[in-house]
Amino acid sequence: MKYLIGLGLLLGLGACAATTGWKANPQGVTLHGEQLAVTFFDGEVCRVDMGGAHSGQLPGCSNPLHYKVDVESDPILPGASAVLETKSTVVLSNGQGRTWTFHTPELRDATGNKIEPPVALH
Repeated sequence: MKYLIGLGLLLGLGACAATTGWKANPQGVTLHGEQLAVTFFDGEVCRVDMGGAHSGQLPGCSNPLHYKVDVESDPILPGASAVLETKSTVVLSNGQGRTWTFHTPELRDATGNKIEPPVALH
């Protein structure tokens, strides 16, 4: 009996994954000028040259998410966007109501762990 329940759960999860259209959740993003890179928890990295169009779908990506980028400011030094990240908010969505929001650049410590900036209390 417990094997049938386990099999039912496995089939149900498999069907759910098949209908979502993505394999893994996004882990982080980087934005250098017009070059957006999205890293997923399964190790896949999808890149897009936005070319001025700050929204669209990640091309050739097995995780077919839509992106929308709101650029807040370019790096202070002209031409430095190849090295320094552009300050922005990136929203990824799966078209079924699930969204992920990232801010660039992300703060990281010496070991590479993400640092959450202090939250101002109002």
